[in-house]
Amino acid sequence: MFLSISFAYTKDDPKAAEAMKNIVSKLQSHNSLSADIVYKIKPLFTKIFDVYKGKVDLIRRTDDKNFGVYFWYSLADTLDKYYDGNEYYSINHKTKELTYYNISKGDLGGFYQDTDCELIHIPFIAPNTLLSLVNSDNNLSIKNYKGNKNLRVITVIYPEENQLKNEKMEIIFNKTNFDIVKIISSGEYRNSEQINEWNLSNIVYDKVNENTLKSEFNKFSNYKRIKFVKPNNVNNGN
Repeated sequence: MFLSISFAYTKDDPKAAEAMKNIVSKLQSHNSLSADIVYKIKPLFTKIFDVYKGKVDLIRRTDDKNFGVYFWYSLADTLDKYYDGNEYYSINHKTKELTYYNISKGDLGGFYQDTDCELIHIPFIAPNTLLSLVNSDNNLSIKNYKGNKNLRVITVIYPEENQLKNEKMEIIFNKTNFDIVKIISSGEYRNSEQINEWNLSNIVYDKVNENTLKSEFNKFSNYKRIKFVKPNNVNNGN
């Protein structure tokens, strides 16, 4: 997850602010996003990256209080995860089992206990969170991205506070169509660095809708249904 700190005001590069607004406008103009996403995380006090790869479908729903989207994502060929606004499902094709989680009854922690949940945590869910970085209490700059003349990178630098140091986020985007292709969030705590990275490819907008995902889900109606039982040490995700 992103590290959280409060900010102190510095001036943005106007070109960075303009590019950020164009990125947000692009995201807001679409209702769904489908992409191949690779999520990498190097947690604090470790040296090894954990890597999660998935095919992700997101349908933005501003009225959804749990995730802000309905979603479907696939991990390899053996596991799909689906949320329809009411229940969350983990679909295991190897065992032909469908585990269902009653989100309204407090099973949200069943989703957050798996690190692969970070695959869906990209700005498409709530584009305005990017706008909140503009003319706020942090510093935005922009430059060409190394090794690819078609990409640019907006760097958001956050001021240090308490024991959090060198915290920044890099948003790499296509300068022609303003698609985000990579996000890197990093910061240091007690001389250890945490890095979160999202890599997006094969981006397609408005390919799926709620009926598309429901139809896909119905293909597995013959799978054994298992109700998720929340372990005592798992909270509700808040």
